[in-house]
Amino acid sequence: MVQLNTQKLPQRNEPGSFYVGKDFHEANSALISLDRDGLLAIKRKSVWKIQLPDNIDPQRNNAQIPKQVQSQLFSYGSDHEIIGRTLLQGNELLVANHLPKEIDIQRGMRYVIDFTKELIAFHDAILEMNAEYIKIQNEFTADTREDGSLLLQDIKYLDRKGKEFIQNIDHIKNEIFNIVELFPLNFKKENFIKRLKELSVQKFQNNHPLVKRLNQIKEKTDHLWKLRTAIEHPKESGGEIIFKNFQMNDRGQIEFPHLLHTAINSPFAKMDLLQFCIESQNDMVDLFELSLVLLCDFYAKDFGGDRVFVRSVLDNERSESNPHMNYKYDIHWK
Repeated sequence: MVQLNTQKLPQRNEPGSFYVGKDFHEANSALISLDRDGLLAIKRKSVWKIQLPDNIDPQRNNAQIPKQVQSQLFSYGSDHEIIGRTLLQGNELLVANHLPKEIDIQRGMRYVIDFTKELIAFHDAILEMNAEYIKIQNEFTADTREDGSLLLQDIKYLDRKGKEFIQNIDHIKNEIFNIVELFPLNFKKENFIKRLKELSVQKFQNNHPLVKRLNQIKEKTDHLWKLRTAIEHPKESGGEIIFKNFQMNDRGQIEFPHLLHTAINSPFAKMDLLQFCIESQNDMVDLFELSLVLLCDFYAKDFGGDRVFVRSVLDNERSESNPHMNYKYDIHWK
C-alpha cells in the first residue's frame, strides 16, 4: 500500500466543502468512508463515489488533481428501499467499534457495494422486462383478423434474458458469500446458507420467523443452483430449462412468459418468469439482511459493560433526520 505523503502539497491538508452530484438541492442522507478508496455519498435520489486528491495521488506528485472526482454509482438513493436495505443497512451494522478487529470493515463495505451493484442491475432488468410486458398488453387486441388469425407479440430474446436472469441471481448469491466469509466461522460457498440457518437455530427456536425465512431461502437457492447447472451442463442436471413466450393455451387463455424446469420435483416446473425474478430478488435482499443481522449480532462486542446486540428498528425510534431511510436493523446496547 502506498503511504500518504502529508508533507508535500500542504494545501491538501486544509479543510473544505463541496457539493455532491448534479442537483445541489438534493438532500444528503449519509457519507460513508471507504478508507483509501474515498467516500460514498448517499443522497435522497442517487449514490455517488467521491475520490479526494489523496485517494488518487497519495504521494502528492501532481498538484493538478481536482479537489474531488465524483462518479454516480446508482440512480437510486435513500428514498428507495433497495438502497436502505443494502448500503445503509451495511453501514449501520458493519461498525468497527462493535466488531472484532479481525473483521475487515472496509473490505466488508466494498463487498456490500459490489452486492448492491449486482442487485440493482438485476432490479433494472426486471423493470425493463415488466415494461415490455405492459407494452405488449397495451397493444394486444383479442380480435381476430378477417382470415381468423390472432397476432401475439413476443418478448425479444427471451431465452437469452431468462438464462441471464438465473446467472445474475447466482452472482448475487456469490457476492453475499463474500460478505459472510469475512466472519471467521469457516463458511464454505456450497453450504453457507445451511450454516447460517444452524447459527440462527442456536440463537432462536425453530419456529422463529427468521429461522423459517432462512429455511425457505435455502430450499429455493438449492433449486436455483440446479437451474444454473441445467443451463451450463444440461446432461448432468437431470432436467432442462425451457423458456416459453406469450402463448395461447388449450383453454383459449393467453399465458405470460414462463420457465419450465423438467427435473423431477422441481418447484420451478412451471413458473411465471417475471414472478420468478421478483421473488428471487426479494430472497437475495432478505438473505443479505439476515446474514448481516446474525453475524454482526454473533460477534458484537460488549461496550462499557453494556450488552451490545442487533435489533429491529421501529419507525417511531428513527431520528427525525432519517425517517425515510429503509434499513430495518441497527446496533443497540443496554
